[in-house]
Order: sequence, then C-alpha cells, then structure tokens
Amino acid sequence: MATQRNRTLIILKPDAVKRNIIGTVLAEIESAGLELARLKTVDADRELIKVHYREKQDEDFYDALVDWMTDLVIVGIIEGENAAERMKQLVGDTEPASAAPGTIRGKYSDDSYSRADAEDRPLHNVIHASEPGEAEEEIALWFGE
Repeated sequence: MATQRNRTLIILKPDAVKRNIIGTVLAEIESAGLELARLKTVDADRELIKVHYREKQDEDFYDALVDWMTDLVIVGIIEGENAAERMKQLVGDTEPASAAPGTIRGKYSDDSYSRADAEDRPLHNVIHASEPGEAEEEIALWFGE
C-alpha cells in the first residue's frame, strides 16, 4: 500500500460519551501516530443522523439506530498517512465481540449482534470511522467543509 497523507472522520458514539472514555479512545488514536485535526461536541439531530446513515435506511434496525445516535457525540477529523485505512484497522470489526482484542472496539466494548437483537437495540460499538473513499463526504456533512 502506497502511503498518502489524508484525513478521515470519526464519531465517538453515545455509549463512549456516556462511559466517559473519550480521552482514552483519543489517546489510542494519537498513540497510533494519527493526528487529531479537529474535534467538536455535537448534540446530533435526527436529520443529520438520517443523512449520515442513509445507506442503512432499509435495514430493520434503522429507526432504532437513528434514535440512539440522536444524542451527544464527539466528532473528529483525523489526519495522517493512510488515515482512513489505518483508522479502520485501529477500530476493529464492526461487532465488538468479533473485534481483535487490541482494537478500540475489542478493548472498550463487548457488545454483539445477538445481544443487540435480543434487547431490540442498535449495536453499541463505541466509535464510527469513515470507510476509505467516504471520509471527505462525511467530513463535509459534519463539518461543512
């Protein structure tokens, strides 16, 4: 993989905010050699969340996801060499129960699809990181850039 300096978006989700692990997660990102370029607290409204998760609108869990994410979140722009790809590796698998132990989701959440389904709620996995190729669109949505 050729190195390229770029940026990506992260969202520390309501479960991370409520558990007061924001600094811990940000320290993990910085320890990995990535830079925090921008950071803000957002009391996310429904319309913003609906746009952000529009590709999931046909999923059964969509309304619950929108309800859950319509809350206080921390949104950041991360910069560095291959930032989007490195953040995806750092956060780990979407399902924390399947995430590698050293990843953010592997360390700070133990939720699973089966538990979330049984409790009729969205998966609580601490952090969102943009997919490579989607970062600039998501940054524009959240930061207006």
